[in-house]
Amino acid sequence: MAQTPPPVLGLKTQAEPYATASVVNHPKTIGWPDGRKPVAPRGYEVIKFASGLDYPRQALLLPNGDMLVAEARTKPKLDAEPDVQRGQALSKTTGFSANRITLLRDANRDGVAEQRFVLIKGLNQPFGMQYANGRLYVANTDGVVSVPFSPGQTRVTTTPQPLVSLPAGATTITGRATCC
Repeated sequence: MAQTPPPVLGLKTQAEPYATASVVNHPKTIGWPDGRKPVAPRGYEVIKFASGLDYPRQALLLPNGDMLVAEARTKPKLDAEPDVQRGQALSKTTGFSANRITLLRDANRDGVAEQRFVLIKGLNQPFGMQYANGRLYVANTDGVVSVPFSPGQTRVTTTPQPLVSLPAGATTITGRATCC
């Protein structure tokens, strides 16, 4: 006969998945006020490596010290709930998207990028990257692509090769959105 585990004091019974409304909390983009910067633990200093990026999603440090940054905003959903639309507008997470990978180079190794290059443009909301075996892999909202790449390059001119397609805006069996 199966035994019921004893209740854990202080924990409330939770509702079944999807039995309650979802909560959406959007970030408020504030940047660094003039003359101020984030506080670091004792013995460390925060330095602004780069600015002026268009909604950076992920950064990838390459073996040669260059930094790649995926820049992309979310496409506005015309059928989104009013609270979601308002939150996205206030957080500036939606709108025109750069849809690119930017390369930042700190040539003199002082902790600040002096050079900036558009490495790849024309992507579809890139949000993840990985470099391995002479290729750069980029996760877009609709799939994963790859291009031949060597650290030190400042521009990729070959067309990204699709590796995996994803149904952007796909839904699960329950009808709830699973991406983007």
